Amino acid sequence: MNLAGTERNRQLATYGIGTVLTLVLGLVLLAGFRVATQMRTNITALQTASTLQTYPAAISQQLNSLRDRLEARAYSGQALSDLKATVKRFDQDLEQLGTSGTIESTDLDQALLLWHQYGPVVNPVVTFTGQP
Repeated sequence: MNLAGTERNRQLATYGIGTVLTLVLGLVLLAGFRVATQMRTNITALQTASTLQTYPAAISQQLNSLRDRLEARAYSGQALSDLKATVKRFDQDLEQLGTSGTIESTDLDQALLLWHQYGPVVNPVVTFTGQP
């Protein structure tokens, strides 16, 4: 009977250790999932920030193209629609990055401030409907 009690104690110890290891692995996996989710969020924010760097040069080029077409009295509808699309995407991406809360940066705050200053200047051109 003593042999059966020892076997039972060994099985209980094995089940107990297995349960503890399962809980530890579950907690490690949960922590890893949280880290992976945070990394994914950060990578997405970095990709958006990287894309945002290209918009000012594109907007400037499109404004220059629109000005050149207007000076030459050429058709400017395509240049205007390209400018509208670029400004809209820039505004959406900047607002998304600013409101996502994933990045707290003085550079982002500065970019938002500058865009809120320059946005009203570009807005009359972007909201123009018609052919000059």
